[in-house]
Amino acid sequence: MTQVFYSMLFTGKLASVEGVDNQRNGKLAAQSSRITSVAGPGGIRGSIEPIEGEETVFESLITMTERGIFQEHGSIAFGSNGNTLTFTTLGAGHIGPSAESGVNQGAVIFRVEGGEGQFEGATGLITSNFTTTRAGDVVDHQFGVIYTG
Repeated sequence: MTQVFYSMLFTGKLASVEGVDNQRNGKLAAQSSRITSVAGPGGIRGSIEPIEGEETVFESLITMTERGIFQEHGSIAFGSNGNTLTFTTLGAGHIGPSAESGVNQGAVIFRVEGGEGQFEGATGLITSNFTTTRAGDVVDHQFGVIYTG
């Protein structure tokens, strides 16, 4: 097995599922980027710099199971050549108010369940730390460690 990892910043929207109050569809995208974290005497600082490469598309169905708790499953398509993985929630995701007015903050761990192309038979875990607004805007910081081959 080969270990593949990624760190990406996804942005996009949540949309209501017609006729189902506790579900939302998520469609997010991330540009190829270089993420830098630097620790120093003043603490930590980070930056994200766009680089040349294809877009990655994240699509999911989110089901709120109780207040602040959710399940999610979906797919992530890396580029345009059919390299897509599928995932589901490991345990449960959590969401609640953040320190910023009008913004919720949450986290979830996804279990990779396989996929197509590079991700056929893949396993692994993805962590997601995200924010959402009342308007449905999402910013999602993901880090994945995936085993392929």
